[in-house]
Amino acid sequence: MEFWIKIRTGNRMVNLKVVRVSINREWEIYRILGRDRSILVQSNRPFLRNVKGLKTVRPEWKLVEGSVRYQSYFEDAIRQIMEQVDK
Repeated sequence: MEFWIKIRTGNRMVNLKVVRVSINREWEIYRILGRDRSILVQSNRPFLRNVKGLKTVRPEWKLVEGSVRYQSYFEDAIRQIMEQVDK
C-alpha cells in the first residue's frame, strides 16, 4: 500500500510518500520517504482493531528507525497516515 501525504513546514508544503512495509495481527510498520531521508514508524493499530472493545482506543505510534527534527511534523504525518488508512 502506497500513498502520499502533505506536511506544512513553515511556508512550504512538502509531499511525502508513505509505504506500508509490513503488517500482522499485532502491529504495522510504515516507511515515510522524503527527498533524501526516510523513517520507519510502527503502530499497534491492527491489535486494537482485532480485540473486542478496543476499537475506540487511540493507537500508539513509535519511531523505529531514523530521526525527526520537529515533533510537530511527526505528529502531523501520523495524523495524516491515520486518515488515509481509516478510509
